[in-house]
Amino acid sequence: MLFSNIFEKDNPYGMLFFLFSIFLLPFIISTVFLLPLSPCLLASFGFFIIFIVLVDKDFIIPLNLNFIKLALFIIFHGLISINMNVYDQIPNFQKFFLSLIYLLSVLYFCEVTCNFFKKFNPFVLHKILNFSSYFLLCAAYISAFGFLFIHNGGNPVFFYSEPSHFVLVFIPFALYKLSTSHKLELFLFSAASYKLAFMMPSATFLFSLLFYPLLIKKIKGLIVIYLSFLAVILLPIFLNNFNSLFSKQIEYPHQTSVRNFASFDSLRIKYLLDRLPTSEKPESNLSLLVYLSGWARAYSNIKNTYGVGIGFQQLGYVGSSDKYLDMISKDNSPFGFNEGGCAAAKLISEFGLIGLIIIMFYLFNCFRAFNSISKYANKENVHNSKNIRFLMDIFCVSFLIPLFLRSSGYFNPLFFTLLISFFYNETEKRPNL
Repeated sequence: MLFSNIFEKDNPYGMLFFLFSIFLLPFIISTVFLLPLSPCLLASFGFFIIFIVLVDKDFIIPLNLNFIKLALFIIFHGLISINMNVYDQIPNFQKFFLSLIYLLSVLYFCEVTCNFFKKFNPFVLHKILNFSSYFLLCAAYISAFGFLFIHNGGNPVFFYSEPSHFVLVFIPFALYKLSTSHKLELFLFSAASYKLAFMMPSATFLFSLLFYPLLIKKIKGLIVIYLSFLAVILLPIFLNNFNSLFSKQIEYPHQTSVRNFASFDSLRIKYLLDRLPTSEKPESNLSLLVYLSGWARAYSNIKNTYGVGIGFQQLGYVGSSDKYLDMISKDNSPFGFNEGGCAAAKLISEFGLIGLIIIMFYLFNCFRAFNSISKYANKENVHNSKNIRFLMDIFCVSFLIPLFLRSSGYFNPLFFTLLISFFYNETEKRPNL
């Protein structure tokens, strides 16, 4: 059979197929056919699972009855929230049950995928992740220079319809490279990533690149990373003659993009500063309004429902209003209305105190994962049997961004990889480093 050995432990194409199915194919389908991302993500992931089951005859398909318990719990919690009827609003039952089916499907697919990771060769995995990191970085730069793969009237990056989608995908790969690179490679990759964050520009990307190294690198590594950040900021100041040099050349396609690369625009700094929650004029930033509204509604909903919450996937249909939401309504924009600004605010609104417990449980596992990554990342030799475990920790901590910073709802690629990490932790003992 043509693909009979694609999922062998030494064959890189199986892992590349997985990464393609999770991090790229759903966005291509969503963009080309103008469909929501969530169903495209589930369909792409489901195709990967069906393919691996058909091709690999020795693949083990698990049967986990705990998923039924989870479904019953969510239904029971939803019934309590509906019966409380604090806001006297009609819940969206269709979205509740469709999302529940979606969640159970994702959980099952992730557990099946976990078995694929268990037998994969860590040496091959390291090479694949290196290749994928540089591939995504180069593809983003191609888009930054004006060579667009898609035309959606916005600011696409590669096959991602907007920079935030690319950032969510690139975070685990960037974190892997920041953790495993040393000296010159670390400096160059960090500088290229920082420059890209300014060129987009993306506050989420920039914050991630500044935040994560603090938790994973020792002093020497931090010095290299933050020197690259300073180089990206300061170097164009000493190369202002680049603009005059380019202006004397014959006009050519994408000349403006090249100028932007060789310069440092203060307007980008202003744009990035305006994305912060401390901005003096939040009404001028729709993303910031959605974020602040999500946390304001989380506080009101957990208070008004006495810690119960409004029910799974009911944010935007049931719940309180707030001054930030009123500002959004005046603009007649539903942007991020049901996502709560970030997954943590949405989780607290919908599950109340239980949502807080889930977040605390996740943060506890993040602390363990960061500790593991830090010990592993500061070793010169990363080509060892702990690579799979290391990648699972990367998957775990990568979800911090959609959880606390970026509005993307529950169902995104980093949620899928978080679940894979969780199932891997459940079945494999954490090794001693």
